[in-house]
Amino acid sequence: MPWRLFRKFFGFLKRPIVFGSLLVALLFIVLFTPLSFFKNRSSYMCSGCLSRRDIFQWTFGPPFSGVPITPEWQVITVSHTSKNFGTTNHQHQWEFAQGSPYRFGYIWSGCAIGAGRHISELAEFYEQSEDFREYFAVQAQERNLTREQILALLTLPMYPEAAQKNSEAFRTMTAASSNMLDNYFKQ
Repeated sequence: MPWRLFRKFFGFLKRPIVFGSLLVALLFIVLFTPLSFFKNRSSYMCSGCLSRRDIFQWTFGPPFSGVPITPEWQVITVSHTSKNFGTTNHQHQWEFAQGSPYRFGYIWSGCAIGAGRHISELAEFYEQSEDFREYFAVQAQERNLTREQILALLTLPMYPEAAQKNSEAFRTMTAASSNMLDNYFKQ
């Protein structure tokens, strides 16, 4: 009895249209299913301390709109600005910086860009260079800058709003920031 069903099934496959359709479907599944697994990363930056927050999730389907197959997990990277000048009761103000899907978890597949990725040149140097952080500490001490003034200098917006741009305090801070960078490169 089982042999009859077996022969009947394989007899059915002898028809070219059926066999071709099954072959195309199998080929589609083998080729495109692995390409539909993405590890999505959404990055945020705190506008008050420059710390970074990355949220990850594996999905199946199109980038950014696929079906989640794992729960989200996050990684928070504390910035040097936060470590050195942040307060213990600081409430992060996360701004979207970038979202990227990674095929198979490591092949970049596009991105969405947000305003949270823009930081001032002074902050960028401070976060990237140990040498600049040492120079900055000496300059801050010589100028008798308070912790709040230092934090304000490092978190100056790269693209200020119109009201900020026209304020005297903003222009003073921007000039101090430029002056500090110029002096660093002259030494």
